[in-house]
This record gives sequence, structure tokens and C-alpha cells, in this order.
Amino acid sequence: MRQAGQLQQAADAFYQATQADPRFAPAFANSGGALLEGNNLQLATDYLQRALQLDPKLDFASYNLRLVREIQKDWNGAIAYFQQAITYSQNSLEPAYHLGMSYLEQRKIEPVKQGFTKAVATNTIDA
Repeated sequence: MRQAGQLQQAADAFYQATQADPRFAPAFANSGGALLEGNNLQLATDYLQRALQLDPKLDFASYNLRLVREIQKDWNGAIAYFQQAITYSQNSLEPAYHLGMSYLEQRKIEPVKQGFTKAVATNTIDA
């Protein structure tokens, strides 16, 4: 549904899943993701934070909270969520890329260079 642009229907379906099992973190994360895509930032934040309360290792939730912070131009908040996503998602380049972009927005070049140099040298994502 999310791919077809039916964001509200997707959010509603994921919300129903949260009601069926209030401890199922992926349902909160996916609902938050759909709400984020629909630009409902506050409700997306609430759902994504709930997902992380239930499962702190859910990198998808950290990644989307980072997107919320980027949209709000809260670069320090974005960096914190990127670092959390990278911690639990060692094989994904996307959080490392966006972490670098958040540092660049603040003109903090040295952390970008260090992270990407280490990633290339060790073939890991550890910014």
C-alpha cells in the first residue's frame, strides 16, 4: 500500500496491527514511516519513538526519526538517530551516508572524513 501511494490506508492498517498487539514494534515503526511519508511529522514521531521503546535495535525506526529531525533542521537530533541506526544496522550504507550529510549541514567535515575513511578501509559502516 505504501508503494502505491496509499499512505493513509497503510498507516491505518499498521495502526490496527498496533491495536492487535501493542508490543509489536515493527507495526509502530511502519505506521510511523507511512505517516512520515504523508508529512504528518508529530504523529510519525510518536509512533517511531514508541517502536524504539519496544525495540531499541529497530534501525528502521531510528532511521525514520532521523529523517524527521532532518526535515525539522535539527541536525544534532538527526545525527543521534543516525548513530543509533548505524549501531544496529552495520551492513547498510544509507544511514552512514545520511549521517555524513547531517555533519556536512553543520560544516563538521572531520567526522565525515573519519567515518568514510574507516568505512572504505575496513569495508564496514561505522561513522
